[in-house]
Amino acid sequence: MTSLPNAPLGRRQFLSLGTTVATATGAGLSASEATARSSHKGPWIPSREFLDYLPQLMEVVSLPGLAMAVVEGGKVVWTHAAGLMNVESRTPMQVDSVFECASLNKPVFAYVVMKLVDEKRIDLDRPLVQYLRPAFLSQHPDVDVITAKHVLSHTTGFPNWRPNPEEKLTPAFKPGSRFGYSGEGMHWLQLVVEQITGGGVEIVMRNRLFEPANMPLSTMGWNTTIANLSVYGYQGPGDGEGTLGPQYIRDEGNRMLALASKFDKPISELTDAEVRRVLPTGKSLADVAGTMKTTVTEYARFMALMMERPRRASWEISETSRQAMLRQQVTRKPNALYWGLGWGIEQNPIGRLFYHDGNNYNLFITFALGDPARRRAIVIFTNGGGGGNVYERIVRSATGQDLFSCMR
Repeated sequence: MTSLPNAPLGRRQFLSLGTTVATATGAGLSASEATARSSHKGPWIPSREFLDYLPQLMEVVSLPGLAMAVVEGGKVVWTHAAGLMNVESRTPMQVDSVFECASLNKPVFAYVVMKLVDEKRIDLDRPLVQYLRPAFLSQHPDVDVITAKHVLSHTTGFPNWRPNPEEKLTPAFKPGSRFGYSGEGMHWLQLVVEQITGGGVEIVMRNRLFEPANMPLSTMGWNTTIANLSVYGYQGPGDGEGTLGPQYIRDEGNRMLALASKFDKPISELTDAEVRRVLPTGKSLADVAGTMKTTVTEYARFMALMMERPRRASWEISETSRQAMLRQQVTRKPNALYWGLGWGIEQNPIGRLFYHDGNNYNLFITFALGDPARRRAIVIFTNGGGGGNVYERIVRSATGQDLFSCMR
């Protein structure tokens, strides 16, 4: 097996390291050989050799820290933390450090929506305007046909985010006709969920997922415990490399705590509209498109819920709903990448996988990948803009494959 080099690397050498690492971990095999090897090897745990080399890879892209977890047989079997959660205080990263999971929030919200589907509180195919028509929507007729299924499969036609918040949302293409990633759609569906349940999205997610799934540090809100455990995000390669970036969610959370006395109920029970009325910025701390805070271990427990198994607890989504989340709804790249309900889907020599990545402000870079048939998964959270370059190589070491979903 090819050994990884011991000499320090420059950034250009690091970014071209893919071929060396791929050969060392099996990704250089033929498709048939790689399939057989991946099908029979153990959990998706990076090799000891790779983990010894990981700190140097992190240093090259000024990545302060990361945490990762692996699921095998439907259970979390391995966790690992490296580097620092706070460079200024030199606080080491821990496996229970709390990260902004960024857009990995979206599959979690999708799971809760599917639980509401099971409860017959919401219909995936019913136009959302029949539940709630916010003022930020235009009067275009295509708005009137958008459903929860369109939102969760990113086929609403809405942009990811409007450059001008005062602009009315109008679909750029016929809903359902093609893929177009949209946080705006997720936000509308969040408001619908709050309308249906009569409470803030935090309490909806806590009751239906966080508490029964043993995810005590997962939250859409903010409190002193979360503040103390939360990692800080740092700039990646480029201007300001390695310096502390703006901590938007931390700042909003601290503002919420300072204003807690203005509310007549706990912060966790507030709706999006109630939060926006009080915060000076007019922004919401609890936005299902990407503000959830959690640990890598707890997110791995969530990933385990997506695995095939004979029976499910009464609080979980039904098997029908689980399969619907992982069923192709729209094609992104023919014969390679698709989208289900909340999850991306990849077809490759290993088989059919589900995945999602996340990026908050280019400071918190995250990735999760699962194989439902073999009941395995890997989750990687990073606190720096160089995290994407590193998680790509971690996944390659763990799975023995160059995955389409890791291509950036």
